[in-house]
Amino acid sequence: MVFSLRFISYHIKNDIFRRHNKALYHIKILKEPNLKIINEVLSLNSLVTQGHFDLCTTLVDQNITLDFPKPHTDKVIPFSKVAGIENLENLRKTGKFIPGCYRIWGLNNPDDFCYIGQAKHLGKRVKYHAKGQNINTREFCDKLGDQAKVDLFILPPFK
Repeated sequence: MVFSLRFISYHIKNDIFRRHNKALYHIKILKEPNLKIINEVLSLNSLVTQGHFDLCTTLVDQNITLDFPKPHTDKVIPFSKVAGIENLENLRKTGKFIPGCYRIWGLNNPDDFCYIGQAKHLGKRVKYHAKGQNINTREFCDKLGDQAKVDLFILPPFK
């Protein structure tokens, strides 16, 4: 039983590694996404449709790049105007959550030195990273220093 679990675990890790390498190759060499590669890399229970693909393309084309909102700097207010407030009580009252994905990166760093995440409310999550409250990203964000940027990929409201 232990052997079979290790065997399955090895193949799952190996498959993730294979899909990761395929995604890296696609991003670095081909530069242009298509439905075939997305479905191969993501390996979801259902296929990504043209509608999904079009939404993703729109999000990427309409991304917003801002300075990383380090606490107690002049970069917080412009960020908050776009991504919203992080005060949970005010969020509950207004109901204005800003869902989407984000990429934190630095001007003087290689393209692959970034952190990518998703959130129900971008303002709250990105400021959480900026404050250094996340153990996994604290050191990364500190290394970026004053040259840190954040790309926001904001989901449109559902109709």
